Amino acid sequence: MKRVSIVGHFSFTHNSHDGQTIKTRVFGDEVKRRCGESNVSFHDTESGWRFLLRLPLVALKLVAGTKHIVMMPGVNGLRFIPFWLSLWNVLFGRSLHYVVIGGWLAEFTQKHTFIRRILRRFSTIAVETERLKCLLEEQGFANVVIMPNCKPLQIVSDDSMPDFDNSKPFPFCTFSRVIEEKGICDAIAAISAYNARKGYVAAELDIYGQVEDETWFDTIKKAFPEYVHYRGLINYSDTTSVLIGYYALLFPTFYPGECFAGTLIDAMASGLPVIASDWHDNSQIVVDGQTGLIFPTRNVDSLTDCIERMIEDSEMNKKMRINSLRMAGNYLPQSGFREVIDKFL
Repeated sequence: MKRVSIVGHFSFTHNSHDGQTIKTRVFGDEVKRRCGESNVSFHDTESGWRFLLRLPLVALKLVAGTKHIVMMPGVNGLRFIPFWLSLWNVLFGRSLHYVVIGGWLAEFTQKHTFIRRILRRFSTIAVETERLKCLLEEQGFANVVIMPNCKPLQIVSDDSMPDFDNSKPFPFCTFSRVIEEKGICDAIAAISAYNARKGYVAAELDIYGQVEDETWFDTIKKAFPEYVHYRGLINYSDTTSVLIGYYALLFPTFYPGECFAGTLIDAMASGLPVIASDWHDNSQIVVDGQTGLIFPTRNVDSLTDCIERMIEDSEMNKKMRINSLRMAGNYLPQSGFREVIDKFL
């Protein structure tokens, strides 16, 4: 009998780089490391509806042959996976766990009473932030724990920090899925506004990440000024070595499902200050004035002001870099995932 089985979007076939896939893989790897590879099985939901058609039989095999079953579904999967796991679990009495990705669960369970009742009977609901834990407890959940997002990154050393004192133009970047809701257009507008204030190219912007809507992106890309560039994807192993070369990361997200964005961990491990929108949980993770700056969501003028403040106060930038590195260790898998994985041992 397997000790742990994990059902989630591993994307073994298409090798996606979205936040859901990355967290699912990182959590799975840490479970294997702690529990032993022979004690763990993975079940990929990537095939979508084809997986859901096979779900009743898959769920039966999982519950019959595993002590602990972990699910990490998206919205569509949450409509079906908990039901089948719970149904078969009436016969076997296993431990069911839900590792939540993103910040949309409380809104979903508020609307779907049946799923809410099922999830209340799970052994563990692991959420990324205190805000989401409180929202679920208001709905009667008593099984919620906080498990922050984590990544197995190599944290850069203090003495590897670059010197930006004479850097012109100052290099900024975004590092997320390249979609409108991540604030990509706001980032471009703010960099453009800052350069207009100065009267010359004082800052430039590099955009990294997976493009999801090629038509939308091709349209805005045609209007890129000379100081904005799309740099594609970064290999997972190269994240910190690339990001360390930037002055600050812009994260003007207004994505509805945002919770503990993985890009904030990448920034901390790289010693990179973050200028983030005051959206959902950002202000709980980016400490305003200590590891970055927080500005009102969708306010390009305020974002431009933050860029200006970050450039003009180089000592603040240096302190934020050190503070970010100090916090990064809290979000390594062996630290952040420990409490939940201990339940499997």
